[in-house]
Amino acid sequence: MRRYTQELYLLVFVTRYLDLFYSFISLYNTSMKLIFIGSSGCIIWYMRKHKVVSQTYDAEQAGAYARPLLRSTAFSHVVQ
Repeated sequence: MRRYTQELYLLVFVTRYLDLFYSFISLYNTSMKLIFIGSSGCIIWYMRKHKVVSQTYDAEQAGAYARPLLRSTAFSHVVQ
């Protein structure tokens, strides 16, 4: 998966869960929101800073699997 995608996930989680600062629903809800935000941040940290993961991460290769899928999806809409 691309690092850019993970960064967008983090942005979505942070903006979606802004209610953590002004509203309390339940302990379960709050903890799950924090876990989603924390796990996204952890994945980004690993992709950027971890010695082993950052050396083996290839941004070009990470997006290569999606290109044929996107092309076929775009082409199928044109055909119909």
